[in-house]
Amino acid sequence: MNNKDDRKLKQLTNRVIVLITALVLLIGVICFLAIKNARKKELIVIDDVKPQEFCGTPKNEIPALFKANCLACHKLDNYQLVGPGLKGCFDRFPYDGWFEQYMLNQDSLVLSGEPYILSLKETFQVSFDHRLIKLTDTELVELETLLKDKK
Repeated sequence: MNNKDDRKLKQLTNRVIVLITALVLLIGVICFLAIKNARKKELIVIDDVKPQEFCGTPKNEIPALFKANCLACHKLDNYQLVGPGLKGCFDRFPYDGWFEQYMLNQDSLVLSGEPYILSLKETFQVSFDHRLIKLTDTELVELETLLKDKK
């Protein structure tokens, strides 16, 4: 083969490489757009999905009081987050009225050396003053009722 044939072969090879590269890029763009479009369709279908359960309770049935004040740190089952799980919590409290005392003035329990509060502080090592929630008496009763129902 001579130089002229070599140049023609080299040009043809370069053109084939450019065409293959362009074809691969085109296929990649098509796949990307197809995946992106499919994800958009998946997002649109979300309206048909039933509310997910939270600790065995549909999310739309969790009282707003609990969502607003407790949900960030506590769950309604035994799963521990920042604080303890609240399922059956009234069975763990050392005496009747402990919950109200804790919610209204937990410092008095700590200062008195009450064993249960000290064990909670040691286990969870998080200091949160529940008085900051500022629940009304009615809200405190509502919260107590909710937690007593989660046995």
